[in-house]
Amino acid sequence: MIHPFTRMTIKGVLWYQGESNTGWHANFYRCMFSKMIEYWRSTWYIRTNTSTDIHFPFGFVQLATRVNDTSYVGDFPELRWHQTFDIGYVPNSYVPNVFMAVPIDLRDDGAP
Repeated sequence: MIHPFTRMTIKGVLWYQGESNTGWHANFYRCMFSKMIEYWRSTWYIRTNTSTDIHFPFGFVQLATRVNDTSYVGDFPELRWHQTFDIGYVPNSYVPNVFMAVPIDLRDDGAP
């Protein structure tokens, strides 16, 4: 989906994971997410003939809770941990120039 855009010089990326596949190989998320960031950065760098910074800023939105019930935890805390590359915060030394938006108070109660 992004390949057609990789010839355009960019200044950074904003990423939103979405909730539908959060249970899919969550224990590999740290590796898959960091490799995706690394791949996107190198692809844009190469396909724009180095006019896109190889370490462009990469921002992502941490997943918020889905229900209005303080007794329900769900599986998002584990994924949130993996979204920070198992360190607990970003930016960190594992992936340079990565930042996170925390929408924890913006839950989605679903369609009316």
